[in-house]
Amino acid sequence: MTASGQIRIGARRHRHTHRWMAWRKFITLIGGLAIAWPVVCYAQQPQSAPPKRIGLLSLGQCPPAESRWLQRLAELGWSKGTVAVDCVSSVGRMDDLPAVARELVSRRPDVLAAVMTKFVTALKQETTTIPIVMLAIPKRKANH
Repeated sequence: MTASGQIRIGARRHRHTHRWMAWRKFITLIGGLAIAWPVVCYAQQPQSAPPKRIGLLSLGQCPPAESRWLQRLAELGWSKGTVAVDCVSSVGRMDDLPAVARELVSRRPDVLAAVMTKFVTALKQETTTIPIVMLAIPKRKANH
């Protein structure tokens, strides 16, 4: 109340308005975050990883996509988009096996694969950092 007997309504209204304005700013901030959050989350999605590369040192021609070990990789979730096979054939170049192995290692695959012990030995002499896998080829059963 003032000296003239009037009630000062403005002072209370000002305090109330100040709290209301702070609340409106807070709600606006929360609303803005709710709208922007999906965009921010979408922007932070990781890029799809490049396919893993398998370097294959083959005795004959490179295996077709229907080969059993590629089918097994696909069954395990390593399909065409997640794995790439880089094949080097030793046909007509058996005497130059170290150079063929060096060529395959220079392509920097994630893993090396070979069928014969001689090939694994040649690959092992070219690298100590890339894992080498020896593929086993089962003998075919004779038809009786």
